[in-house]
Amino acid sequence: MLFYSRVSAGEVKRIIRESDELTTIIIETRGNSPYDDKGLPILNKGSFSASYVAEVRVGINLSKVRVKRVDNVKKRIYVSIPKSKIQSVKIDPKTIKFSKKRFALFNFDQREDVIRFEKNLEKQLIKNPRKKDYKKADKQAKVLIRGIITSGAPRYEVVFI
Repeated sequence: MLFYSRVSAGEVKRIIRESDELTTIIIETRGNSPYDDKGLPILNKGSFSASYVAEVRVGINLSKVRVKRVDNVKKRIYVSIPKSKIQSVKIDPKTIKFSKKRFALFNFDQREDVIRFEKNLEKQLIKNPRKKDYKKADKQAKVLIRGIITSGAPRYEVVFI
């Protein structure tokens, strides 16, 4: 907590940077996705569909939060924050249920097929975010950043620019 009557931008930055990333929302997503690897049908081509449950964490990188200026007369702290981004995607392996498996005589790398399926699915989930989730995450980031700053400078208003 800052007890001084004047607050500096450096002090505010120190308060914010006590953490590295700030997860603002966690989205549980369910879906069904096909998988086909390279190979010859019937001989060695792995092919299946699988349902899954994944956890997508969305938030901001606190090192990119900028304290633009501190107005000690009006008791305002002007801050800019980055847009929310996907921080991680985790597919729960216990929830993967396979269907539409196609037979292959010599598909000896079925375990590798599942690993490739998970990696491809993670990439797909990162590429196709839902816009409404980002808006919600950005709004929540402002609430949390405001709370972090005002815990150290309680008499100041936080203004996002």
